[in-house]
Amino acid sequence: MTKTRETNTITKIIFMVLLAPVVVLIIPFALAMLFGLLVYGISLTAIVWLVWCSRGIDTLVVYSDSPNWHDYMTKSMIPRLQGRSIILNWSERRKWRSLTLPVAVFRYFAGHREYNPFVIVLRPFRLPKTFRFWRAFLDRKHGNLSPLHELEARLFNYLNIQTQSTGG
Repeated sequence: MTKTRETNTITKIIFMVLLAPVVVLIIPFALAMLFGLLVYGISLTAIVWLVWCSRGIDTLVVYSDSPNWHDYMTKSMIPRLQGRSIILNWSERRKWRSLTLPVAVFRYFAGHREYNPFVIVLRPFRLPKTFRFWRAFLDRKHGNLSPLHELEARLFNYLNIQTQSTGG
């Protein structure tokens, strides 16, 4: 019994001795990565302000050819954002040039959840504002139109675009 207890104690000490340098190396690396991501996001936002906003473009819209939202997006939302938006079709992502500003903005801000349909508004000297429509369209598919209309109204209100009544 004593030998097992000594062995466990020695194993714990060895584990701690080996773990300490790993933790000492990982924490600064992780902090540097987080800082780098933050600097990248700030830089990307500043570039959008300089390149897009100077031309009156403050919105990136991403949608796809899904039957759940394609017609709604192309007939109801995108026309109202015309002239102030860059539009990306997720279904055509194989044709996207990966080193372009719209694709970089999408990849940085959309994340890996509910990113299609997705609208991001990038106005000068304001934090980027995202609008994720996936769940609202899922609700619409199940007969509940109010989440979609509410999110759409919030987007257009944020953009100071007069809302109009939209058909289901």
